[in-house]
Amino acid sequence: MTAGTGTCPFAPLLERDLAGPALEDPELSSLEAHLAQGCPSCELLLDSHLGEDSDEQRALDATLGEAFEAAAERMAPARERVLARVDDELARDRAAQARRLRRRHLRALFYLTNVAALVLLVMAYVGTAVVVRVQVRTAQRAATDLEVQALVRALTRYVKDHERLPADARALVVALRGPSGRAGDGAPYHRFDPGQLVDGEYLDAFGRPYRYAPGRDRALIYSVGPDGVDARGEGDDIGAWVYFVHD
Repeated sequence: MTAGTGTCPFAPLLERDLAGPALEDPELSSLEAHLAQGCPSCELLLDSHLGEDSDEQRALDATLGEAFEAAAERMAPARERVLARVDDELARDRAAQARRLRRRHLRALFYLTNVAALVLLVMAYVGTAVVVRVQVRTAQRAATDLEVQALVRALTRYVKDHERLPADARALVVALRGPSGRAGDGAPYHRFDPGQLVDGEYLDAFGRPYRYAPGRDRALIYSVGPDGVDARGEGDDIGAWVYFVHD
């Protein structure tokens, strides 16, 4: 380590720094400033010192390697535990995701079931409404047909008693509300429902006035039916004729 000591005034300081004793702070600062400028002699001295200490360095490296291996062996169980915890966390995450997916599927199924139930309910309501409407129309037609037949029978009796026809629909109502029999002391020819008499006209089950069409030897009593179109007794009109023979 003495090689090159006379070639540089800082060589003694460098040898002391490498081998001891320790330098004072001013000496260390001065040496560091000198080494920072680059000195071939000092670099040779450093190389020589490092070469001499290579065995020691290798021994130190070997010791450190053994220490690292021992530490790795000691840390292996801990690493396994960490990996096991990581695996557990991943498994819990997968289970949580599966539960969330199941919940979404169940929610979607719930909504789909509700929508299907609503559709079925609407269809049932529409179907029921249609059925009810058909039933109501059927009942209205039946009631109107019975009323027409009753009016025809009443008018037949009236013509037999009075040998004439009422002039129009209002006159028909007045005539048939009168007492039956030639003496005029009997019951009415027809018992009208007061709730169906409006402004002197008699309403059918559809809420429309009965029509009356008198002729020379016959008369037609009819309802315009569900569609409200006057077809003179044809189409869906509900009516009947009264025939009589003049004496």
